[in-house]
Amino acid sequence: MTEEQGPEAEQSRPEAAQSPPEPTEPGTDGATAATPDPGTDGATAPAPEPGGTDGATAPATEPGGTDGATDPRTDGPAGPATEPATAGATAAATRPGTDGATGRTTGPGSDGATGPDQQEESSDGEGLTALLEHLRDTRGFDFTGYKRSSLTRRIRKRMDGLHVTSFDAYRRYLDLHDGEFIELFNTILINVTGFFRDPDTWELLSRVVIPRVVTERDHDEPIRAWVPGCATGEEAYSLAMLLCEALGEDVFRQRVKIYATDVDQEALSEARAGRYLKRSVADALPPAMLERYFEPDDTHIVFRKDLRRTVIYGRHDLVQDPPISRIDLLTCRNTLMYFTPAAQTRILANLHFALRPAGFLVLGRSEALATRTALFTPFDL
Repeated sequence: MTEEQGPEAEQSRPEAAQSPPEPTEPGTDGATAATPDPGTDGATAPAPEPGGTDGATAPATEPGGTDGATDPRTDGPAGPATEPATAGATAAATRPGTDGATGRTTGPGSDGATGPDQQEESSDGEGLTALLEHLRDTRGFDFTGYKRSSLTRRIRKRMDGLHVTSFDAYRRYLDLHDGEFIELFNTILINVTGFFRDPDTWELLSRVVIPRVVTERDHDEPIRAWVPGCATGEEAYSLAMLLCEALGEDVFRQRVKIYATDVDQEALSEARAGRYLKRSVADALPPAMLERYFEPDDTHIVFRKDLRRTVIYGRHDLVQDPPISRIDLLTCRNTLMYFTPAAQTRILANLHFALRPAGFLVLGRSEALATRTALFTPFDL
């Protein structure tokens, strides 16, 4: 499939055994992309730094679940995926590790400003940094790995609505008004999702990727999927339906675990309920699938509870928290694009560690080029 034809999936097959980043000392810059470790398949995951900085540790922890779902962690994490597969969509994205993806901060304060306008930009940048550090220290949310241009635009949207002119003044406003943090949080994290969004990608998953995942596992082995940045659950339930179609309901309930994570607790609460407006789902699903997987609830429909138990929702921060391990299929679409190139590099190293050697990583159209590292091998572009 060509890039112009698009859905664009990228599978990663290992060319050589890869190790995740080495542990970093407290105060260092965090993990870098994994490098080959000749002669061994084992590795340790990057250790998180004190204060909630990025990295990952092994054994990897898994998010807590609801709806009676269990959290299987009995056999410990597997070694790092040796070239796990990626499936995703192509589009222009900065390649981690190249010039322009080195983690250097560009923008306010980075060029040795001398003129009045540049001095104002430098002060503005320092105010934004202080605000982000304040949010990290007081609320436990670290947005420092997000792209500054996007953060600035979204934070200023809240500030403009409140007629607040500086980041320092807005930081004081946040301290005085508890409800404002939720408004800011929801503005920064725009949950744009839907069932079977980008149908061509889902068609490729159904036709090629999921059958490959199923055949890679023995008939009695679990199949583990992870959907980071799951928002209100549509992506996770879409994946659940395709796996159920491939395996049958009984086998699906016995073997499949889908870990769906996000940093937004309100979105996770909605996802756990699995309740959606009927008209929003009916447009994306054929009637037979709608009838099979959903139950009516007035103007809404609810994803079947017996199948919903297979999807385990939990809070997870891609920048700060350790990755889940032993994953066969990982869909992380339209999430990496919100992070800086340096943060993308660290996140991709953790996702690489999460995957089994023959696992697949599914990315969005704007993100596939970010995997052009030694960690991943394109499967279908």
